[in-house]
Amino acid sequence: MKGLVVKSKKGRDKGKLYIVMKTKDDYYVNLIDGNKYNFDRPKRKNKKHLDMLDMAPNDLITIIEKLDMRSIYKIKQFLKLKAKEE
Repeated sequence: MKGLVVKSKKGRDKGKLYIVMKTKDDYYVNLIDGNKYNFDRPKRKNKKHLDMLDMAPNDLITIIEKLDMRSIYKIKQFLKLKAKEE
């Protein structure tokens, strides 16, 4: 599930895009957006409150696996472009 682009269905962040950083357990995932939520402080969200869209590009998945803070801006740019497409 790592690297999946998701859209929030519920809560105050309804409609916001995130990338799954890791699966916490059967119910929760950790999400990043490149802004407020990054590798140091991911957002925890219930899976049933998310719409699964598609996979992020391989270069972004590599950034997530390496926890590369210097490249977090690429995640932010990708999600910004993806939001314009929606």
